Amino acid sequence: PEATLTTAVLSGLTLTYAGFTSANLSGADLSGGASLTYTNFTGANIAGANLSSSSVANSNFEGADLTGASLANTSLQQTNLVGANFTNVTGTASSVVGAALDATTRCRSGQLYDSGTMTVSLCINGV
Repeated sequence: PEATLTTAVLSGLTLTYAGFTSANLSGADLSGGASLTYTNFTGANIAGANLSSSSVANSNFEGADLTGASLANTSLQQTNLVGANFTNVTGTASSVVGAALDATTRCRSGQLYDSGTMTVSLCINGV
């Protein structure tokens, strides 16, 4: 069975290599320097969650729903974002170096990363 951690307060925790496959983390607070590196979020519901100032580097978000999530200053280095839904995310990530995106990665507004000279938008193929 999938974990249900809706509105859980996990800010600042170290959850490296955690397994949240198909988990319900909607509205969870994973902010404040939480370390979620190498974590598996495949198919997870992370809609409306706060990941501000956390590190999810080298994590897998394939098919995850991050609708309305806050990603301000979140490190997404080397993450798998294939098929993830970033519709109406807020904030911009601190880094997306090496992140995997494809035509199934979706968003409706906003941008993922803006360095001042380069902007990476998750709106691929106008979706």
